[in-house]
Amino acid sequence: MVDYLAEELQKMFKDHNYTSIIKLAHRELNQKMSNIDKKNYYFVLAKAYYFLGENKQAFENIKEVMEILELHQLPKKEVFDAKIEYAKILRRIGEKKQAMEIYSELLELHESSLNDDTRAAIYHNLANLHMEQGNFEESKKLFQMALSIDQIYMNEEGQAHTYSSLGGLHFYLGEYDEAINYYFKSLNLRKQTKDILGEATVSLNLGSIYANQLNEELANEFLIKAEEVFKEINHEKGFHSVLNTKARLYYSLKNFDQVITNLEYLENKEAVEITRAHIPLIDIFAEALLKEKQVIKARNVIKLGIDSIHRLTQGKFVEMLPDYGKLKQMLSQVAVIQNKLDEALEILNELEEIGAEIKDKRSLIAIYHSKAQIYLKLGKYEQATVFAEQGRDLAVKYKDSAIAEILDMLFEIYFLQGDFRKCIKVLKNIFRYVQVKNKQRYSLILRTFYLLENVKLKNIKDEFTVLLKFSEIERSLYILQETLHNILNFSSTEKKVEILKQMSVRIKKDTEEINSENEDEPPLEEVLKVLSLDNKKLSELSLVDLLTLLDSIFFSIKHKYISKKYLQKIDWTEKLPLDFQLIIKQKQLILIELLKKHFNPINVTFGNQLLEQKFNQMFTRMSVKITEFQDKISEENLLILLYLISSIAINTLYVIYLSDKDEAERKDV
Repeated sequence: MVDYLAEELQKMFKDHNYTSIIKLAHRELNQKMSNIDKKNYYFVLAKAYYFLGENKQAFENIKEVMEILELHQLPKKEVFDAKIEYAKILRRIGEKKQAMEIYSELLELHESSLNDDTRAAIYHNLANLHMEQGNFEESKKLFQMALSIDQIYMNEEGQAHTYSSLGGLHFYLGEYDEAINYYFKSLNLRKQTKDILGEATVSLNLGSIYANQLNEELANEFLIKAEEVFKEINHEKGFHSVLNTKARLYYSLKNFDQVITNLEYLENKEAVEITRAHIPLIDIFAEALLKEKQVIKARNVIKLGIDSIHRLTQGKFVEMLPDYGKLKQMLSQVAVIQNKLDEALEILNELEEIGAEIKDKRSLIAIYHSKAQIYLKLGKYEQATVFAEQGRDLAVKYKDSAIAEILDMLFEIYFLQGDFRKCIKVLKNIFRYVQVKNKQRYSLILRTFYLLENVKLKNIKDEFTVLLKFSEIERSLYILQETLHNILNFSSTEKKVEILKQMSVRIKKDTEEINSENEDEPPLEEVLKVLSLDNKKLSELSLVDLLTLLDSIFFSIKHKYISKKYLQKIDWTEKLPLDFQLIIKQKQLILIELLKKHFNPINVTFGNQLLEQKFNQMFTRMSVKITEFQDKISEENLLILLYLISSIAINTLYVIYLSDKDEAERKDV
């Protein structure tokens, strides 16, 4: 290689001008030259393509280098450098075992011939391989060995590289504070050495951490810096990684419109223009379109992705199986939405065959889940049960996050089949998997099934089927109303009293816990004092939090844990949104009325008439109140209001029966 060209290439590498390097090297390779010079240009091409993330081209060129090395005796330093680069590229294309063998051979057979820079590079690359194989302690040890060598010889570039890799290791382990610390050390060194590609890569990694933490401001600060550099040096893979990270951030924030806005340029691309770097973006773009119910656009984007994978892999889509499977899975969802159920099943059958062949159990979980949903929609409950139970068994075995959704679907299938024993069993299992915020919903449904279990639940199956078509808040409202209806219609007062006693015990236990001092949460009275002084904390509470708090106050007063003043004197209305104000004020008035009327000695007359009269009067009064402001609140909050009224009614049933001063009279009934 001519000296001036070598200097020019060195400068281009320093400036990260990889596209120009590739053009120059290809131009020179068209000239007549020695095999040694050819080796040098192929090596240059392999490195340039590697930096650009073009792994296939990098591998093709490094193979040319290795073939020339086999035919010629070259200085050991050149051989070692070529082998290290070869192993790096092998790791990138998934040939990790072969890469590790090359590094191990260099250390075992040539350690005395290796200079410190080369040894540090080998330790570093071996550490990456161990990290990817889950050997985290060995990986840390090797990174530290590489770092020690680079620190002794003041190799700032090597240190920056290793700090970045240590950041990646801790990022992978979810140890974000340590990862950020290492990334900033790397970033500072990259700036000192004017390594703009390294700086952009570290900025991308920092942006990814902040995106994982849903810190939109900091994530965008670093992602924008990275994006500018990747655009400037024409680093397509880095640029697409930034877009992917941004898209996932907005997707996690449920800002699907922003995801679509950032990625809608993909709609205008032809399949021949799509690279492998585009495929993850197509995945998330299609997901966002589906979330926004843009089904036709989603189908077109998914089709673009599938066609592109076939082209990129020359029909051997197994090379990109995760992306292919994901796109096909989404296509089956689109087919279901468009009521093309035969098409959806055909897609899922194809995916099931692939999943079984490669023993991809997690993919099979999603496939069984989807097939069960389709058969459920078709009313074929036996087939739905088979696939849902297969999905459940695999999800339990592999601790897959889909378990809660599959159990929820099994509950629906068993319910439609009238197998209420299995319904109760599934609801119990759901408690082990659902998020805390959803436990209340399942607790309510489960309690309802227990309450109604002894009143021939099958007789009201048709009436309860309507639950499956409702939203969560509508379903909760319906269950409460049905529970109330069935308790009021029990044939014997004894049965009512028995159930209401159970409710009393539960409510008293809950109230005791709320008012007790424990390490996790302060007692209710302390919470109320803080809220009365801190408007900001009060305004941060959701409507459900506020309604639940009022319930806690009501029952704490009943059981004499706190004073009545906390319900009578509290005034939150001016500090809350209008919708909240009306609902909270209404509930306060109702609870105050209940305290005044239902804690006084009111006789429970023989029979059931007085009980029904009381509730009819209560609902009548509440209905009048609702009518006064129903046009002033949203439909969603009106549903919440109806829900809370039903909730108050069912929770105060036991008050009517179990007021202390009524106990003696009730025993006489």
